[in-house]
Amino acid sequence: MEDGDDFESLSSGEMAMVAGAAILSLVGTLIGLAGLLMWGIRTFEMMFPPSGDGPRLLEDFAPYLTALHFVLTLVITACGVLNMMIATRGRDFVEGGWKRWLMFSAVSFAAGVLFFTVPTTI
Repeated sequence: MEDGDDFESLSSGEMAMVAGAAILSLVGTLIGLAGLLMWGIRTFEMMFPPSGDGPRLLEDFAPYLTALHFVLTLVITACGVLNMMIATRGRDFVEGGWKRWLMFSAVSFAAGVLFFTVPTTI
């Protein structure tokens, strides 16, 4: 089966479902990438400050929490990419790939909730 055949055999409702999943996956991936850039830079600056004095990691939890935010954005991005891979295989998505898509979406959503509830400082 060629790549084009995967989508030609879909009904209009199935095509709408696949397109919606692909769009949501793309949005999740882009949000994750933006977070990776923002929190990656911040994590690097906190772990290796320009002044040359490293953080007192045992006394200051901010670097740990910033690193946690970075990891959460990494999880969101990875789930978004995996969801894109699942959603772009039209027939496979309709025949059961949507279950994996929902699982990765739930993991990404949970990481997003943690991202917004965990403070960056104590």
